Amino acid sequence: IQLPATELASSGQLDGLQIVGAGLILSPGRSEGSITTEPVTSPLAFTADIVPLWQAHIPAGSSLRLETRLSTDGGQSWSDWLEK
Repeated sequence: IQLPATELASSGQLDGLQIVGAGLILSPGRSEGSITTEPVTSPLAFTADIVPLWQAHIPAGSSLRLETRLSTDGGQSWSDWLEK
């Protein structure tokens, strides 16, 4: 399953980022940005051994921080934030 930035952004909020093609870039003049999305529901009934994978081109002198969390009960409770 691949979720392009356009799909994530359609139910989320961009701050300092722009959608370009299927990806995200920093908006002109910005040194940081964020995207906060609504929960993404797996279409699979059982998701053991499945992990999210992100691709990023990070120019020299830049960094990327990714935080995610997991719910196994339909959003009633959530794991701690995991930083990647």
